[in-house]
Amino acid sequence: MLRQSVAAVVAAVALVGARNRSAEGFRNVGVARSGRARPDRCQSVGKLSASPMEKFMSGLEKMMTGPQLEGSMDTPQEQEQQEEPQDMSAFRESLIRQSRKDSLKKKEEFTGYDMYDLIVDKFDVPYDVQINKTVWMGKPVLCFNIMWKHLGQSSFPLSEQEYLEHLQALAELLMEWDRVDQFKRSLAETKKRPQSYFGYAVALPLDLDPDTMVDYFDDSYF
Repeated sequence: MLRQSVAAVVAAVALVGARNRSAEGFRNVGVARSGRARPDRCQSVGKLSASPMEKFMSGLEKMMTGPQLEGSMDTPQEQEQQEEPQDMSAFRESLIRQSRKDSLKKKEEFTGYDMYDLIVDKFDVPYDVQINKTVWMGKPVLCFNIMWKHLGQSSFPLSEQEYLEHLQALAELLMEWDRVDQFKRSLAETKKRPQSYFGYAVALPLDLDPDTMVDYFDDSYF
C-alpha cells in the first residue's frame, strides 16, 4: 500500500512537470516569434534537470527504491507482523534440531552391543535372539525368544558381525516401541535357561498392542 501511494504521487508530479515543460516550450516558441533570442535546447534541459520539481521527484524515487523505506516508514505494528513469520520459522527450526538431538540420544541409549552384554552377563553365552508371536488367553503376544543356539557353535548360521547386526536391529525395535526397560527387566528376572537338548527357548514377552504388531509384522512374518 505504501509503495503504491508513493508511486501514484510520483506519477502525478511527473504529469504536472510534463505540463509545465510543455507550457515552457510554448512560451519559448512565442518568444522566438517575437524576435527575442530563445535559449539553447541543451541549456533548457540543464535548467529543467536542476529544477526543484525534478529534485522532488528524484527524492521520491530514492525513497521508493532505497532500503530505508520499510524500516523508516512502517509502523511498529507492521514491523511486528513482518518479523513474526521469521521468528516462528526460527522457532520451528529450533524445535526440529532439538527433536533430532533427542532422537539421536535415544538411539544411543541401547545398542546391539548392549544387548550382547546383557545376554552374556545373564547366561555366560551369546545366545541367539528371535522374535516370536504367540497367543495367550486369546490375545496375540510378541516375545523376544532367547534361543538355545549361540555364537561360536559350528551349526550357528551367523558370523560375529552378522550376529551383532542382528542384535542391533532388535535393539532398535525395542527403542522404537519404548520397551528397552521391559526387556532388561524380564531378562534379569527370568530363572529359566535355554536348553539345547530339548530345543527350549526362554520367552520374554513384550506388552505391545495388536495394532503395533500389525504395523511392523504381517502374519506371513511368523
